[in-house]
Amino acid sequence: MNIKSVMILFAAVLLLAGCSSGNGDSDGVEIGGGNVVEGTSELFESSGDSLEYVFRTNDSRFLTPDGYTFWFSPFTNTGNSFKKFTVQLRKESGDSNAGYGIVFCGTGRGAGCRMNCLLIKVTGEYLKGTVTGGAFERTGDWTRCNSIIKGFSQTNTVSIEHDNASRRFLVKINGDDVDYFNDGGTSTFNGTYCGFAAVVSPHEDFEHDCVEVVYKKTEN
Repeated sequence: MNIKSVMILFAAVLLLAGCSSGNGDSDGVEIGGGNVVEGTSELFESSGDSLEYVFRTNDSRFLTPDGYTFWFSPFTNTGNSFKKFTVQLRKESGDSNAGYGIVFCGTGRGAGCRMNCLLIKVTGEYLKGTVTGGAFERTGDWTRCNSIIKGFSQTNTVSIEHDNASRRFLVKINGDDVDYFNDGGTSTFNGTYCGFAAVVSPHEDFEHDCVEVVYKKTEN
């Protein structure tokens, strides 16, 4: 399947009620596996700018107990070194506890795919994870971050760059160093892909609203 098409990444378990995160009083997220659903390019629409896309849905099919997380990867790294990936994100509507963010350093397809994922919430937290063959594994808990601008319709800039000396992907939010991913000893990044992610939670109010997230990749 073409990695540039939209894929339903995994049947994401976004169980917000009654879950606790590692930082105490914040709702947590559990993400588990499920049946892979056929991708559709209709959920991430180009705004007319080749670098800007809008995720939008109020489709009640996605209001399952587990919810869904979607990813879209229109960008491919064309050199051996990792090209810095920077995206401006803003969530216009939807459940405030549902994450949205980016995927990067993706390899493989279908059951063989693997990528890193960083999600943020309008409540001012972020979550790191990896995806392998459609299964999500968090590498930490939801973490409060003062660098995130809270609220709907607020633009946050997330940037990923690779540090060769430490063998890490450095995470910046609005220009501040906040965290990192280990690179797993990867020697070349040629052909890896990156893009966007959006969560539809079981608590969306699709009778009155939709999930809408705007993404714009910036030129580095």
